[in-house]
Amino acid sequence: MACFLVPTAEAIVTGVVSKVEKKNEVVVEGKIPFSRKLKWLKNMLWGVTMALLVTAAWGCIALAADKIVKRESGVTPTVR
Repeated sequence: MACFLVPTAEAIVTGVVSKVEKKNEVVVEGKIPFSRKLKWLKNMLWGVTMALLVTAAWGCIALAADKIVKRESGVTPTVR
């Protein structure tokens, strides 16, 4: 569960900091603004969160499908 919460919280914090930084930003010619770099970081963090969500959902689907197949085929797991 923490694998979803940590990048989500970081993405929210970087989004807020990015907006505050954009208001107080001084434009310098030839340099990438810090608020834009924070926006990139925020987007990457949201991407990580979505990837983790997809892999967790895929794992749950695979586990459920495995249980259904075992139940339908009548195979009982052996006790070790």
